[in-house]
Amino acid sequence: MIDVTDWAFPLRIGFLQSLWARVGVLAAGRPIAIFGGGRHTHELLKIVLSERRGPEVLFILDDNPNAPKEICGVPVRGPIEVEVSRVALVLASSDSIEETLLERAKKWARGVAPVMGIYTRENEAEIRASIQRYSGIWGVNRIERSGHFPIDPDAEILRLPAAAERTVNSALPIPPAELCAGYHAGSDAAYLESGKRDIDAIKDMIRRNAPDVSPIRRVLDWGCSSGRMLRHWQDLAVSGGEAWGCDICSTTLEWSTTNLSPPFRFFQSTTRPSLPLPDASMDLVYGNSVFTHIRELVDTWLMELRRIVRPGGLVFTTILDENWWDRCGKHPESLLAKRCPRLDFSQPMSDDFVCYGGAVDPVTFWHSRGVRRRWSFAFDVVAIETGTVPYQTGVLLRRPG
Repeated sequence: MIDVTDWAFPLRIGFLQSLWARVGVLAAGRPIAIFGGGRHTHELLKIVLSERRGPEVLFILDDNPNAPKEICGVPVRGPIEVEVSRVALVLASSDSIEETLLERAKKWARGVAPVMGIYTRENEAEIRASIQRYSGIWGVNRIERSGHFPIDPDAEILRLPAAAERTVNSALPIPPAELCAGYHAGSDAAYLESGKRDIDAIKDMIRRNAPDVSPIRRVLDWGCSSGRMLRHWQDLAVSGGEAWGCDICSTTLEWSTTNLSPPFRFFQSTTRPSLPLPDASMDLVYGNSVFTHIRELVDTWLMELRRIVRPGGLVFTTILDENWWDRCGKHPESLLAKRCPRLDFSQPMSDDFVCYGGAVDPVTFWHSRGVRRRWSFAFDVVAIETGTVPYQTGVLLRRPG
């Protein structure tokens, strides 16, 4: 088995899509079963279910009594509930315990149907090629990825492709998989739905906690990537409002500028706390998974956000709080826990702030207590809600005035 647990799913997209096509050929038109109902299966199905070439998944096998009833619309069943004769092939789905899962799958299949692993030695060359291809855009060690951050000032040649003419009413294109920042790459429908879900979550949090806020007409997506969330402000952007996006990633920002403007407006930002916008020019600024990667100058960033938000205006951001710290302790196999191997998640989070790693891609945890104590110099901390977005904790701030 090839150890790929340190490589995020976006790096495996090409390999998993190719593997899925091969599984479809081997199944010869018959359905398959997936053995293992964990995180890997959830991520795998998000990538491959939209593929035209591939098999039907009849059911997912998991003997955990607390397993979900379904994953991505596919029913989850206990091994004793279904017969192996109903499927043409069994795919063992895990990236951390695949060998153990393979043995369990073979025992269930009893030789009636073949059992396949995913990260096997036979697939090593293709796995490595996929990681190499996608690590230039989106990798766990992001400081080494080429082309992602602003171009090296010593580069001899810099080119910007001719931008296509767009009208306000043009349909908004969807970025290629390698520019989706890991959000449901390979499934256009899931990508669109995830952005809408997160914007709706922000709006719902505002309605619950700041119902008296003035109408929001000027919005900044701070860390917009390729516009996954920003695109869902299209009605605002075409009806006289302003919807801006910025990011430190030159690759995704160039794609957004070329393909989503108009109706949206974009500018390149940096890791330094400075945004080229007028004072009090925004009604709402939101940063999804931004403070989760800021190690230094947090106070200065808060003051910069305060500067560009009008009095009474709002800032929404996400953090990894003490609840996510506890989850890492309960689930040491999770990708988040594995990214911070020298943090002791078995003990409660006692500090206000803990950062693991440096450079441009650390992982940071903020205790909600620390946010209320340390951020209140710049904003009123209106609400902190775990689960506002599925993968982090939402923080709603309001500029006094």
